[in-house]
Amino acid sequence: MTDKLIEIIVEKGLLAIIIALAGFWISKYLEIDKQRITLQNKIKETNRDKIYSQIEKQLSNFYYPIYFRLQKDNALWKLSPQLSGSKDALPQETNDIIEKDYILKNHNEILSTIQNNIHFVEIDNELQESINAYIKHVTVYDTIRKINSTSKLNPIDFDAPYPNSFVEIIKARMTILQKKNNELLNEI
Repeated sequence: MTDKLIEIIVEKGLLAIIIALAGFWISKYLEIDKQRITLQNKIKETNRDKIYSQIEKQLSNFYYPIYFRLQKDNALWKLSPQLSGSKDALPQETNDIIEKDYILKNHNEILSTIQNNIHFVEIDNELQESINAYIKHVTVYDTIRKINSTSKLNPIDFDAPYPNSFVEIIKARMTILQKKNNELLNEI
């Protein structure tokens, strides 16, 4: 009977040790899995924050300033009697001041924003061509206003019309980025 008792105790002891070891390894596995999931979540959060930060930089340093100034252009050119021909335009005598001190200054601020912040955005052919058309327009506009014999002509007379597509592309990309930005904020 003592042999039988010893055998039962040994079996039960071994079983207890096996169960304890299994419990320990299961606990370790679950802990490691929990750490893996936590790490994956931190990586996702870091990636989301990087993307959010990049979008914020694109919007605040490139798209918003350019779009604001393009809207300013839209309001200003209507005041120029030479450019708009509108009944709301100011008298002809004001044209040079409006163009040189406001419109061309605003155009040059847009060019400066592009030059100083282009590294924040992803350039593709569509955006590059649009920027090139805008640069051509501003360069021709600024140049013809500095020469007496061409000062009464407009950029369109030199195949450099105002590139409306530039405004549309800037607005479309700004809208897409705002939407992505809002989606990222909703994930938080």
